[in-house]
Amino acid sequence: MRRDSFVAVLARARNAAPVAATGLAPRLALDATGSRPGLAFHGAAAGPALILPHGLGIVWGRLFDCSGAMLRQVPEPTARVWIASGGALLVDRFWGSYVALLAAEDRVIALRDPSGALPCYIATAEQGVVLASDAHRAQDAGATGLAIDWTEVLSELQFVGRRTARTALAGITELLPGTALSVTQANLQVDTLWSPYRFAAGWRDPPAFDEARRRVREAIALSVRGLTTDHHRPLSELSGGVDSSIVTAALHLARREARCVTVRGGDADLDETSYAREVAQHFGFPWRSVTLDRQTVDLRRSDAAALPRPSARAFAQAVDRASLAAAAEMGCDAFVSGGGGDNVLWYFQTVAPALDRLQCEGVGGFLATLNELAWMTGASRADALRHVVRRWLRRRPRPWPHDVSLLAPDVRTLEPMPAHPWLPAPPGTLPGVQTYARLLVLMQGHFEWVARAETAPVLAPLLAQPVVETCLAVPSWLWCRDGQNRAVARAAFRDLLPAAILARGTKGGFDGFTHGLFVHNRDLVRDLLLGGCLAEQRLLDLPAIEALLGNEARISNLLANRLLRLVSVEAWLRSWSGRLG
Repeated sequence: MRRDSFVAVLARARNAAPVAATGLAPRLALDATGSRPGLAFHGAAAGPALILPHGLGIVWGRLFDCSGAMLRQVPEPTARVWIASGGALLVDRFWGSYVALLAAEDRVIALRDPSGALPCYIATAEQGVVLASDAHRAQDAGATGLAIDWTEVLSELQFVGRRTARTALAGITELLPGTALSVTQANLQVDTLWSPYRFAAGWRDPPAFDEARRRVREAIALSVRGLTTDHHRPLSELSGGVDSSIVTAALHLARREARCVTVRGGDADLDETSYAREVAQHFGFPWRSVTLDRQTVDLRRSDAAALPRPSARAFAQAVDRASLAAAAEMGCDAFVSGGGGDNVLWYFQTVAPALDRLQCEGVGGFLATLNELAWMTGASRADALRHVVRRWLRRRPRPWPHDVSLLAPDVRTLEPMPAHPWLPAPPGTLPGVQTYARLLVLMQGHFEWVARAETAPVLAPLLAQPVVETCLAVPSWLWCRDGQNRAVARAAFRDLLPAAILARGTKGGFDGFTHGLFVHNRDLVRDLLLGGCLAEQRLLDLPAIEALLGNEARISNLLANRLLRLVSVEAWLRSWSGRLG
């Protein structure tokens, strides 16, 4: 169970009985904390909880003001302003990792912060509406009608990083980041309180580059300082790449007694330890390097077992084990990740910045950015121009990333994707902003299933609301200035980071480790896929899988990753088979 788990029942009767909150710390049990005519809510939390005065509500998680100071209490007038605005002024003027319940006169409003750092799911029970940080908590609180939604399971198999309010468990939906659920006696309504598009509205009058880097530095420093307020010795998960190095530099600015760990996949993956060691030594932080151990991974187990989606990846079990061991050895009380940096700090692999600048600044700016993109990618200017023309002529949005390999032939047609509050983009949205919004959706839920969150908070400062909003306000073409990706972020921390880090253009990964994990478990993969739930539902191309796994021929990294993804879904399905009856 996550350290910040919670559950609540919003009952449509004032005299509804409190609900037992299985597995949650009794010291924070919150019974009948707020009530209004015809409505009451009861809940419990395992982690921080900020109780609003006079039964006006609860904020689960952590909440910060615009200076980065954590709120320890909320004045009654402030709480009433939040309620009167339907939660909008809470989202606009504060940030954090939280889910808030606000008690209005005729409704209860549940809202989730735009970063999505704290999960929130919605279900129904005999007593009323259940809100919970995971599906197990919801089921324990009496959620009814739970069953595997095979249409959604198929979508999970087809799409990469797909995220909408629907889940793979019928009876449970997600309260998506930046949205609010209003519960009255008559109905339920979800409204969008935050979306990325309004923060990019000033691109036609953009900040100067130096001003942009100053703002980005301040936003990252504020987010790191705020999120680590109550943590004496955070563990920086330092890969040696630009993003994690920036977060480590911000820990230094915040004067935290940080420790660092670098997780290696093994000899088959890029060795980044020299870069990570240099960063840790540069700031005087103790550092450890840990090599992943495939023996710590059990493909039959799903780290997403408590969630309503098969969102976990098997290799992450080894990453969790390595980070947990380092944290225990060095006495750390939080995990701090640079995850999300590629998405938030504009790591571009497209020609969108040139198209953005063409629309905002005309041909001269377009040609300058086109030249920078060509330099950054190693392409010729002619090739870059051809890519721009193809992108310009493509009227339909790019399809969502997908993979239908190894699925049964009759289920390879892509399922329609339900709308997301941020997608599709409004008409006239610049190409770069459209790409950014998609990348934000791809990151939603990235940290909700990691096992180390059961031991200490997992903090992702680059996904925090102040950082995202600040980066969105900086035009895309500034991020590839001088032919360097993430140029604004690099410049923002140039005085703090070693030159070797600032000049890095390579990126590491775990493909080699993942392939070795597959090879080590080849027979188990075969057994799980050929005799499991997915096979029973006829969702897999069993002859193709049998042919792949029936001999010792080498399988590519791409296919190994695909097979392990199918196994992760299978493990999740088996974890729910006993709970659903």
